[in-house]
Amino acid sequence: MVDLLSKTDARLLKRLEAQDVLSDEDKLKMSKIKKKMRRKAKNKQKQEARAPRAKEAKKKPKVSLQAKEKKGKAEKGKEKVEKGKEKARPKEKKGKGARKADKGLLAQRRLEERRRQQLILEEMKKPTEDMCLGDHQPLPAFSRIPGLILPSRAFSHCLTVLEFLQSYGKVLGFDPARDVPSLCALQEGLLGGRDRAGELQDLLVRLLRAALCDPGLPPYCQASAGTGRIVAVIGAVVDVQFDEGLPPILNALEVQGRETRLVLEVAQHLGENTVRTIAMDGTEGLVRGQKVLDSGAPIRIPVGPETLGRIMNVIGEPIDERGPIKTKQFAAIHAEAPEFVEMSVEQEILVTGIKVVDLLAPYAKGGKIGLFGGAGVGKTVLIMELINNVAKAHGGYSVFAGVGERTREGNDLYHEMIESGVINLKDATSKVALVYGQMNEPPGARARVALTGLTVAEYFRDQEGQDVLLFIDNIFRFTQAGSEVSALLGRIPSAVGYQPTLATDMGTMQERITTTRKGSITSVQAIYVPADDLTDPAPATTFAHLDATTVLSRAIAELGIYPAVDPLDSTSRIMDPNIVGPEHYDVARGVQKILQDYKSLQDIIAILGMDELSEEDKLTVARARKIQRFLSQPFQVAEVFTGHMGKLVPLKETIKGFKQILAGEYDHLPEQAFYMVGPIEEAVAKAEKLAEEHA
Repeated sequence: MVDLLSKTDARLLKRLEAQDVLSDEDKLKMSKIKKKMRRKAKNKQKQEARAPRAKEAKKKPKVSLQAKEKKGKAEKGKEKVEKGKEKARPKEKKGKGARKADKGLLAQRRLEERRRQQLILEEMKKPTEDMCLGDHQPLPAFSRIPGLILPSRAFSHCLTVLEFLQSYGKVLGFDPARDVPSLCALQEGLLGGRDRAGELQDLLVRLLRAALCDPGLPPYCQASAGTGRIVAVIGAVVDVQFDEGLPPILNALEVQGRETRLVLEVAQHLGENTVRTIAMDGTEGLVRGQKVLDSGAPIRIPVGPETLGRIMNVIGEPIDERGPIKTKQFAAIHAEAPEFVEMSVEQEILVTGIKVVDLLAPYAKGGKIGLFGGAGVGKTVLIMELINNVAKAHGGYSVFAGVGERTREGNDLYHEMIESGVINLKDATSKVALVYGQMNEPPGARARVALTGLTVAEYFRDQEGQDVLLFIDNIFRFTQAGSEVSALLGRIPSAVGYQPTLATDMGTMQERITTTRKGSITSVQAIYVPADDLTDPAPATTFAHLDATTVLSRAIAELGIYPAVDPLDSTSRIMDPNIVGPEHYDVARGVQKILQDYKSLQDIIAILGMDELSEEDKLTVARARKIQRFLSQPFQVAEVFTGHMGKLVPLKETIKGFKQILAGEYDHLPEQAFYMVGPIEEAVAKAEKLAEEHA
């Protein structure tokens, strides 16, 4: 208790001691405590005596340092005041001049901004085709955009980019008002350095991605999405490995370090940043490690009126040795088919001037027409005659795509068109564009050249509202090339060795050939039939997409009847009395009936002879043979081979002639008189001439 109290209250202990309450032991302890307390008190007094001296000693150096600092500041202040007094007057004069200069500079900037805005407004009012991308200044460099090839410019020059976006939004395929809600915010963010997170810059990158890969832009505006190197070359298949990122399927890649341009199209992603591509030209001379650039877009070709009268290859390069194609419009060869709401449902006959076609299997304007036939039955001659008759009489434009056919035929067609005036080398009045990917081309080119020709035709239909004629010779080579490419890519073949994607490939292309509200594409496609077998998957797949089929028969060609069109196998979707008219329909069906009857009687004639037939059957056979010969016709493009002058027969004359034969008005004329003539009047004149010769 004493110990406890000694720690708490010394005065209480004294009071207890005075009252004799404590025992002897407690008193002993008490004396010891008192001694301790005295010692503590003495020590405390000594410390208190030393404390003021220590404080004074500590205060003395502090006071001296502060005094020194105050003294230094005072001296510096005096020097500044003296310097300020010396330069006060000239500085005031300089400030007034600077203010005037700043005002003038601001006024000049405002004036320049107004002019720039006015120029942008004027540019936006121009139609798309009048915009000149080449007149624009170089764009700035963006460090955050990977693989962007642009001149080194300060970031503050992004005004040019904004002007570019505002001026050429239509060309680039986006609406600045919709896709960039606030160009001012974008400008302020980039110029003011407020875009620390890179959000505004990423927005700009997204908008420029498609634009900067457009070959229609000046070279300084173009960008490359990535670079890679060749790791394997297997014929027309080239494997390319990329360091960062992969180009999408169907993107075009360009091999660097070659004299001639070699384009590769991405077909597969293999893993490990490697893509498998198909070459659009020969791969001779390629080596592993060679650099490859991604164009950032599919194969793009020149389109527009400048392509008329020119020959180009699958990648849009001119091959007629007449210099580059000077156009500002480019389009990707891969595109979507028109929407259902854009399609037109009007039906109209396309008159060709060829009797058998116009009568029995008429072509629809804006439809798809197939010319089926084996080797050497006259597909190319018939398509040449259609070009001669239809394209010349046709007011619009024509496009001819030579797909995997003979180079000689393409050369002959080009020179014939020059001689006939369809192609004019002197001025820009040509009516046809030619796209060639012939037999000597690798499978990649033959598989894509039909799409190149179709893209040229689509521009005239969609942008200029034209009724375009598209001639493709031969669509089977498109399928054949697809089969080769499929095998090279390692896909498992389907029926008869064709690619498993045969129906998809054919449908993707054929669905783009259609009539829209703006214009139409009438397609005439020559289709080779392997071994004369119409059930082969290639021609059978094509049948489903066609509006009219003209089947060329070897049996009819052996009879010497040209064009060797089979009147019973050929069909047309528009052979309907509501479209072609009742008279045309009745005559066509009458001709087909009598020819079918003759076909059924041929076996009897071969076994028993004509004498065993009834009089009615004899009359049927006689008329059928006259009709069969009257279906022949001399072609203008074959005058050199036949020696007969080409004939173009109007539809009314064709219907009238066959109607009179069916009615028996010319039963008295020999069947030789109906061979290789035009209208029925020529047959009558020929019969009279034959009668004179025999007399």
